[in-house]
Amino acid sequence: MTPKRELGINPIKFTNINYIGSIGTNWWKTDYYLSKLSTQNILYAAYHEEKSTLEIADLLGLPKDFVAEELNYLESDGVIDKISQDKYISNILINDLPKEIFSERNKIFSKYANIICQKYIPILQNQLPTIHSKLSTPNSQLPTNYTLLE
Repeated sequence: MTPKRELGINPIKFTNINYIGSIGTNWWKTDYYLSKLSTQNILYAAYHEEKSTLEIADLLGLPKDFVAEELNYLESDGVIDKISQDKYISNILINDLPKEIFSERNKIFSKYANIICQKYIPILQNQLPTIHSKLSTPNSQLPTNYTLLE
């Protein structure tokens, strides 16, 4: 477990924030609150395991009421989940890998993405006419023209 106030003394900072999909009811505030170190560290504190409001406040050296208010915003926007009465866990992906490992992982992903594109995409493209002929619509009218990606 992370020692008390570690994130308060040595906070983490997200270096590249991207999001895909819908971000809660206050999506227009996401850039604002994810730009705050306190919010980033609340999300990080509850990333690897669920934590209570008090545990998060202790880790960050912040008042419990401040953390509780931030957790309410984060929960309403869907970036943290309330697990029980007072336990939370982040539901976003935080790439907290060291740069060297992150770089190696990307090389592996690129290698296998190329293999998939070279080996399996042509098979899928060849199967499209067969799959297309087995599809049905409510009107039993299928489009006869489509373009295969090259």
